[in-house]
Amino acid sequence: MCLRFKFSETVRERLSIFTGVLQLLLALFGLTLICFSIYMKVRIESKMLLLENYGSGTLPYFLISVGCLMFVIHSFGTKISFDCASVETRQRFRNVFVCFFVTLCVLSLIVMAAGCMCFAHRGIIQDSLHQGLYTALKMYKNDQGIKTAVDRLQLNFRCCGSKTYSDWFHVSWVSNKYLNTEHEDVIKNLRDGELITDSVPFSCCSVLSPRPCIHNHVNNSKFHKHYSDVTLYKHGCTSVLGDYFSDTVLTPAANTVFVTFGIELLVIILFRHLQTSIISAWEEGDDAGPGDAFCIDGCSILCCDGGDPNRYLRKRDRDAELAEDYDTEDGGGGAGKLGGSAGGEDSQGGGKDSPERKKEDKNSKGKEKQKKSDKKNNGKCKNKKKDSPKSAKRGSKKPSPKSKGGFRGKARGKR
Repeated sequence: MCLRFKFSETVRERLSIFTGVLQLLLALFGLTLICFSIYMKVRIESKMLLLENYGSGTLPYFLISVGCLMFVIHSFGTKISFDCASVETRQRFRNVFVCFFVTLCVLSLIVMAAGCMCFAHRGIIQDSLHQGLYTALKMYKNDQGIKTAVDRLQLNFRCCGSKTYSDWFHVSWVSNKYLNTEHEDVIKNLRDGELITDSVPFSCCSVLSPRPCIHNHVNNSKFHKHYSDVTLYKHGCTSVLGDYFSDTVLTPAANTVFVTFGIELLVIILFRHLQTSIISAWEEGDDAGPGDAFCIDGCSILCCDGGDPNRYLRKRDRDAELAEDYDTEDGGGGAGKLGGSAGGEDSQGGGKDSPERKKEDKNSKGKEKQKKSDKKNNGKCKNKKKDSPKSAKRGSKKPSPKSKGGFRGKARGKR
């Protein structure tokens, strides 16, 4: 992540094409994810009779939204990547590089959340299946639709009950209109007017059993000779159906989404290197020249001829030259304007001898005199600064003792 590379224009062109192909594949995967989410919703809703307190549209709608985002964003990214392969067409996207890079980062986080949601959804489905199947067992004798769904489920998936076949021992699954309520055996097993026995529906019979299926009085060995093991499916339908949803829908979707997340990270890294190389070459002043490519700016690990520390100095000098050229162009234009205005004033004022012209000459002469006086004053100040205290001491002469005595002798003679 902290490596810094030097990409030439040829490398940038190939990197742009490769990144564009990856983004095109991700855009197509977005459409595939939309179709797969619709299939998931149909498959889950086909078992809605056996699911309780479950929102069948939560996961599919979320995956459909992710697929739409991937298709739109990566379609636009494909256009950007292929246009970046040419110096002439990449200039139009220079201002959207950073915004698109941030969008890719946000999209990768959404894709990762979709993969985690697929893995975590198995537990939600199993809880809903357990509650729904136990309710379906209670409604088995009264609702023909639920009876058909439960029998088909146990036959097709080779399971029995919700968690085990003994779940049927705690519910009344035979309607009273099909019972002889006057029979002794029936009367013994009535609980609050409902028959509770150790029997299960025929759909629980295992096809792998070597003997005829025993689904009535399963726990009573007195009724069955040489009865050592049950002839029923021992696995509950909750775990079997949960494994089915997990193996055929959720796990493939989660694995595919996480692979897509890995490709998303690769696209982000490649696009970041492409972006920084293009911007670096532009800052160097040559869009087709080499440029530094990196993920994180300011890294100290260099690779393949790292960044030039003088590029910002060259950029500053280039900007200064452009500013000077701009100033000279403005100055020449201003001089021309002043000349034109002066010519217009001369023509309007009557030439050199006009009173306005004389006033301007006097003002210009006064300014020149003022400049000369300022120069003289500056020269004097400099001369004064040159006279140091040492030179002043050297220039001053002290009276010698002889001269002092001479003055004193003259004074005594006068006295």
